[in-house]
Amino acid sequence: MAGIPNLPYNFNGTQLAQAAGRANPQTSNMGILEFQVDNIVPGARELLTLTLQSAETPTRKVARGEIQYLNGTVFYPQKAEPLDEMSVVFRDYSDLPARKRLEEWFSLVYDENTGLMTPPSALKIDGTLILFSGSGGNPRKYQLEGVFPLSSPTRKMDFGDAEQQMMEITFSVDFIRAQF
Repeated sequence: MAGIPNLPYNFNGTQLAQAAGRANPQTSNMGILEFQVDNIVPGARELLTLTLQSAETPTRKVARGEIQYLNGTVFYPQKAEPLDEMSVVFRDYSDLPARKRLEEWFSLVYDENTGLMTPPSALKIDGTLILFSGSGGNPRKYQLEGVFPLSSPTRKMDFGDAEQQMMEITFSVDFIRAQF
């Protein structure tokens, strides 16, 4: 081809085929999220682990500063920003008390009946997110610290479908630490 320089890179897709043969892709359904919540809501740890539908942990971001010079701009990292909220969805079963446990946990943050709130040091817990390969090996473990619910579980009623009820809830997380 005319006009394309002779580069030392092979852009014909061979590298994609080679990677697929040597690498095991991480699939989104191979993981576990466990909240160490039994000391404040007895029986909730295992129940919430078993009813988990999906979870997305927040990412850490840093602010970006800029320095302008002549006709250009360069950037530099500034302070770390707080983590965003963590969204978790649990499956609701009418014969399992997962909804009750989530509501009990949130009522420690804010009690709807009394208007009282538990001190943060008494309601923050730790959690663990583990991602596995398709064969169940190669775990990647993340420690979640300072976790507490920011919302009660959603309550939805829809006469247009007969899908299983999902309970979405948001959590605050202070730190996420990788433990490889």
